[in-house]
Amino acid sequence: MKATMIKILGKIFIKSDYNGEFISELKHIIPVKNRRWNSAFPIGFYYRLMTSIPVEKLSDEEYILNNIKTLCDSGILKKTWEVDEIYFETVRDLCLKHFLEVYLQEDENITRIFASETLPYERVNNSQDKLIEEAEKYRPGEIVRFRWNYDTVSSLDNRKDELNFQFYSLNEDRWVFATNFSRGPREEIAPNISSSTVKFEVKYLDKIYMYNWEGAFYCPRNSMFKFKGSFYLVIDENEVETLGEDIEGWAKARQIAEYQKILLRLNEINRDRNNMEGLLRAKPFEIVDIESTVKPFAPDNSFEILE
Repeated sequence: MKATMIKILGKIFIKSDYNGEFISELKHIIPVKNRRWNSAFPIGFYYRLMTSIPVEKLSDEEYILNNIKTLCDSGILKKTWEVDEIYFETVRDLCLKHFLEVYLQEDENITRIFASETLPYERVNNSQDKLIEEAEKYRPGEIVRFRWNYDTVSSLDNRKDELNFQFYSLNEDRWVFATNFSRGPREEIAPNISSSTVKFEVKYLDKIYMYNWEGAFYCPRNSMFKFKGSFYLVIDENEVETLGEDIEGWAKARQIAEYQKILLRLNEINRDRNNMEGLLRAKPFEIVDIESTVKPFAPDNSFEILE
């Protein structure tokens, strides 16, 4: 899971992978008046940016245009969180707590953040351990089967796909159709996901179709699928858990998908963390502030930063 914070024009924009716990805590800690979810390109967005520019910068056309260009190039004008800059430290620590990779972009420079004064690396590392531990609960397992049957009626709105199952394909990172009733249920859906049909009947009555299907799906344990607005998690043989309907189900499914993507990168993540821990253990130098009123003791392998 990755998050990038962009400090610009008195705001922090958070561009990140989906993380429900992060969003809940952000809403709980940051007052409503100081945060906003950007999901479109309203003119009000630009108005808020302009009104947050310092008075002394308002006449600096180059300053304004360059910052707006940076926002556009960063792709963060929609589907991102916008938070007042006074909450920067709070947002930074929230990101460190809920994401494996945290970056800060400022003046077109991007740096990786590993810790902060209020959230040292040891605590960040502990949060990452918990994140990986939670992800392990959703690791795809062996192929299991679950039976399914239903009677349903087609909608007069032909644009809707509510009658079709869709499975989440981790390798492709997308939802793929499991059935297509104009041609009948599909047998092969995606790698390691398939179906078998016991019974499939179609009746046409007064401009609508009536479908009756019985069969089984075969997929890895902890696979996700959705049907008629609800999201499901396949736990075991003939054991399916309902994640929820509509937005609630979508949010839980997005969270699980991000956890499963963590597992795909686990070797890379662990290698990165081990390298960082090795660097901290080595402690090749310490920084001494020579302008302090009390001159500190200079340890071995230290150097002084001179103005």
